[in-house]
Amino acid sequence: MEYSEEELIKGCRENSRMMQEVVYRRYYSEYLKLCMRYTSCESDARHVLNDAFFKIFSKIDQYSWDAPFPAWMHRIVVNTCLDHVKQKMRRNKKETTAEESMFFPIATNEHDHIIGKISFQEIIMLIQELPDKHRTVFNLSVFEGMTHKEIAKELDMSHGTSQWYLSKAKELLRTKLSPIKKEVS
Repeated sequence: MEYSEEELIKGCRENSRMMQEVVYRRYYSEYLKLCMRYTSCESDARHVLNDAFFKIFSKIDQYSWDAPFPAWMHRIVVNTCLDHVKQKMRRNKKETTAEESMFFPIATNEHDHIIGKISFQEIIMLIQELPDKHRTVFNLSVFEGMTHKEIAKELDMSHGTSQWYLSKAKELLRTKLSPIKKEVS
């Protein structure tokens, strides 16, 4: 049976396990893809997504009808991903390595045509291989459309540092695309 968004929200507010399961199944795949962009492996993405759904169901009473329900949930999922990344960064806090302190210029867009020839899964795998901070800044900028000022505030770093991480992430992705370019050509 197909339920309307309104029925699902009402059911979740009444703590109906059945309605929660319907919401979970309806949005699981979409939000798992989002979580996979922020984490380094699928098991971490599943863990983060389950935390996000817990928050969604716990905070469903805070949902106001002024925004689409999927957009409200998207924000919670992104924030849960960011919480996960920040927690991981705090655990792994290290001094900046020599590699991170060097500036790598951005190459031209010579690899952009390859993107249409590789699968979503392959793209996600390339993004997941990025170091945590690089991957997070890349996702917030490219997929969430945040400015460097917003990213800097969210991740407690300077505006310039945010720009550097995005630049470095793009450069690392271009490097990873080079072998794929040879396969596609």
